Amino acid sequence: MSSGGKSGSSQKTLNHYFTIAGTICRGPLDWLTAVISNGNYIWQCPGDGPLDLMADGVVNSDGYVDLTGGILDPSLLMEGGFVHLYPRRPTANPSAALPGHGAYRDRAYMVARHIFFGQTSGSAPNVLVIGGHIPRVPTSIVAAADNIADDRQINPIAFLAEYMLDEGGGAMTEQELDAPSWLASAHWCAQDQAHRDYCFVSPLISEQMATRDVVRRLLGPVNGFLRRTREGKLGCYIYEWGVDPGALLTLDARHWSKAPKFTDGDWKDIPTEYAVSFTDRAYEFQENTVVVSNQRAERIRQTTDQAKLDRVDVTRAKQAFAHGLEFQRRKGSAPGTATLYVRGPIVAAVQPGDKIKVDTDPEPGGAGAAQLARVDKIKRNQGDETVLEVTLDPLVPASAYTPAWVSPLPEELFAGAKQTSPSIAHFQPIPLPVDYFGWPPAVGFLATRPSPQVSGFNAYFTSAALQPYTKLGSQFGFSARCQLVTGVAAGTGTLRLQLLDGASGPDAYLAAETPGGNAADAQDNRLVAVLLALDGSGRVALDAAGQPTMEFASIIQRSAITADTHDYTVYRGRCGLTAKAWAAGAVAWIVPIANLVEWRHDLFESMFGQPAYFRLGSFTSAAVDETNPLPQRDLVWPSIPVPNSLTAANGTGKAVDLDWTFSSETSFSGEYGVYRATGPGYSDWAKIGETSASRFTDHRVTLGVSYQYKIAAITPGEQASAYSNVVTITVAAVAGSDIDLTPPNDPGTPTLVGSGTYLDDVGGVHSYLLIRVPALPAAGGGKVAATLQELRWRISGTGATGWTIQDQPQNAGGTKDVRIDDLPPASQIEVELQSYSRFDVASTTAVTAAGSPFTAPVRTTVPTAPSTASLAADSTAPAVKGDLSGMMFGSRVTVTIPGDKDICLLEVKATFSNTDSAIDYTWFDYVSAAGLMTRAVRPGQTVSLSIYNGFASPGWVRARVRNTSGVASNWLYIGNANGYATMALGDVALQASGNMRSSGIAIASAGASSAKKVVTRYTLDTDACPTLVGGSAEEIVNISLSGRGFTTQPDTVSGLSVGFPPGLAARYDWDAAGNSSTNAVVKIRNELGGVVPAGPIRLMGEFVENY
Repeated sequence: MSSGGKSGSSQKTLNHYFTIAGTICRGPLDWLTAVISNGNYIWQCPGDGPLDLMADGVVNSDGYVDLTGGILDPSLLMEGGFVHLYPRRPTANPSAALPGHGAYRDRAYMVARHIFFGQTSGSAPNVLVIGGHIPRVPTSIVAAADNIADDRQINPIAFLAEYMLDEGGGAMTEQELDAPSWLASAHWCAQDQAHRDYCFVSPLISEQMATRDVVRRLLGPVNGFLRRTREGKLGCYIYEWGVDPGALLTLDARHWSKAPKFTDGDWKDIPTEYAVSFTDRAYEFQENTVVVSNQRAERIRQTTDQAKLDRVDVTRAKQAFAHGLEFQRRKGSAPGTATLYVRGPIVAAVQPGDKIKVDTDPEPGGAGAAQLARVDKIKRNQGDETVLEVTLDPLVPASAYTPAWVSPLPEELFAGAKQTSPSIAHFQPIPLPVDYFGWPPAVGFLATRPSPQVSGFNAYFTSAALQPYTKLGSQFGFSARCQLVTGVAAGTGTLRLQLLDGASGPDAYLAAETPGGNAADAQDNRLVAVLLALDGSGRVALDAAGQPTMEFASIIQRSAITADTHDYTVYRGRCGLTAKAWAAGAVAWIVPIANLVEWRHDLFESMFGQPAYFRLGSFTSAAVDETNPLPQRDLVWPSIPVPNSLTAANGTGKAVDLDWTFSSETSFSGEYGVYRATGPGYSDWAKIGETSASRFTDHRVTLGVSYQYKIAAITPGEQASAYSNVVTITVAAVAGSDIDLTPPNDPGTPTLVGSGTYLDDVGGVHSYLLIRVPALPAAGGGKVAATLQELRWRISGTGATGWTIQDQPQNAGGTKDVRIDDLPPASQIEVELQSYSRFDVASTTAVTAAGSPFTAPVRTTVPTAPSTASLAADSTAPAVKGDLSGMMFGSRVTVTIPGDKDICLLEVKATFSNTDSAIDYTWFDYVSAAGLMTRAVRPGQTVSLSIYNGFASPGWVRARVRNTSGVASNWLYIGNANGYATMALGDVALQASGNMRSSGIAIASAGASSAKKVVTRYTLDTDACPTLVGGSAEEIVNISLSGRGFTTQPDTVSGLSVGFPPGLAARYDWDAAGNSSTNAVVKIRNELGGVVPAGPIRLMGEFVENY
């Protein structure tokens, strides 16, 4: 560091020098043109050309080029300073300026020692190294003649190939690239000087850039794209617009499965000029712009607008202008599009990016018009139909041809005709027992293969027979179809089963994969027989209680009776179901438990007692089942089982003991709610507790009082069954000489071990706490042993009557975790535990859980943001709101709501600023508060709203959703409403002023001018934050206008809205008595319904006085 000072002053100016080092590229660097620091050249190659770093003698034996002697201003280096550039050499030595560092031989970098940073407050200079690099890529991928530098720019295909093969890029191998397509694309870019002038670029790719962005930047300007070949290799292709290579597939009426849809291009989507931004090497590689005009679009549209075209890797103004012209040539004449519905085998070999021809005059008979088109998207349906979306090439006119109008040819005559997979003829959806397979409910598919070539199937589901099907997924496991030969009783341990597809059926081998007498494997249900009763519709039959009639039996071993009939030794009543008696001929399936895939869907847990519809489509290694429709089966989901046989008895102390069962076999995972009413009226039914066991003891009773009880089963999704039978009992003390009234020991302290939130079947949010209950206290200290503990909870502040019993565990052997659920989020929950003896005598103390009260968790999960939305023209006349009426520009916003069950609100905004955080609202819907537009929505719903603006000013439209917890998703950017602004034709544009009230115009007396000059404006700013009292449907706030220059109350107000919190609307109460030159009365209401919340709000808008 050096310093100097001014004469007669105590201040000093210090020059700061430091050492800096930085990576230039992964290297190697082949040439060097200049080094720029803070916009000033500090080194520049003498002469016209760059310094060739590959030439002999340029790089010294230590692996660097010494630029020190060529520094244009020697004062930039302190004594002993230097600038060394390491262009990446395998023999490079460590830099002396970087002690402790090794030799960085895997990259090009520069070291500047003792370089000038600045005066007084030094900061690192911005150093720009201008150089170049020839891609290192195998000649099998890019020919050496095409991998060259031209005017210091390189072939983009060669650079992309190097990137895809580099471990820091795509990390692919040479064998993974489709060599012929890369060779052809690279040669296309380098074939002559004109192509090199247009295609060659100077790419600068950072390590943080995603691969898709690298591909888009390099291939977009040359209309290139990557796609997989049928062999799975990655190919690189160039699409040449305006070039017909001939011998193309032509699609016409012979091939349609239904009429195609042709859409003409819309000139309103075509800008009148393009601003091409590029990196200008003539100006130290700073961003620059050239403008290319589209005079045809300007004449047609009678307006001007501009679109930006990014060409970051282009460094010459002439080349940037050429890119603008080419883009305008392709896109500047409103190209049309088409959606084609074609028989699948015809286009089996077609891929996105291919060229085809389409008959744009597709009616049979006469001449056709074959239009060149590019295939953009392909969707291959399960049936015989393939949907192609294409863009018509506007640079080549359609050519006349005469189609040979014949019936569609047999599939086998089409080149590339696809195979089909045979349909699954035999399958059965079954509801899986939740006691064994868990919650939420799941469906399993028992299916046999129609042929040995079938390797799996795709499963589809819908909740309504006429609604679209949703794909559940793919399954590879099958089953063997059987029937019971001899009837069996519930206790029989042998099942005689016959394979219905014979001993040589595709899945017969599954029945032979028994544990071979291995009892341990049999206990694990490795291979099971599923016995079913079917109803008249072929569905699993339900009994009188709404439960499925089926049984799982675990196979131990088998012995042959005939080739296709065996006696199977089994364990009966497995997987949560009990054994039943079955008659001969009963349906049975043999399936490895691993093949019984648990398929779940969000709707299943809300479909108790309702039908569900399923389709299976088989697939082989080369084809899928294209039957339309696919084979279908359905089932009726079991009802929530109803508790039955409820009994009540007086306990041995002052208590009521309840016991219940189910009237039939059930598969239930959940809890039981206990409800009680007090006599003699029995009208005060209330839930007094929950329990996971089928018993309950009510200790909170009074001797001599009568009570009624009933029970309901409650699923984990908070759905309740019908009530059980009702029992009545009068509490009486049970006497006896053997009753011991000694209390048990107090329980241990329960602890909180977990918490969270969950959704019920309709998206409601609930909280839960997981409490660890200590083991039952033993006898000792003059007290008896406890036989039962009661865990209860209440919301703080609800008093002694607010306690709810959660469970009554009898955990003598250790701790038990009990889940307290169905709690209101953010509520304060008190938890306590009390023990009871076998004579229902309570412990002396109810022990409070450690840390109680607990705060029930609040759901903070961010909902899924909308992904599908659109803007369209809308000329619907706006409704009158306040003082606003008349002609307005309109646009229509359509948003598809995501499927999260707890989404309840849509928010839409249109702003001047194109950012997610913008609140400078411009377009409104005249339903919500001005600014943020809201709608109550349901998951999966498609919502449309019209928005309006008086001047068709910019309105960048975004949408997001909120869930029932108030958490917002990310914003989805939709577009600019101004691009879709329309005004209804035929509207009245001239009205008599005496019949009109409009914002900014005061009505004068007859014959006088109604136009008035605005004299005072007050825009609400950050001090307009009144605090609401809350609790009412509407609340009045007063806005101070003191010192704002008003002589009377404001005449009009524009844009009045509540910026925060969302969901509130504001309205200027023009007729209120409290309005004056110093005060404005504003009414606040809740747009979502309910009361206005308490707390501060942020008001926005503008008050205006006219004269």
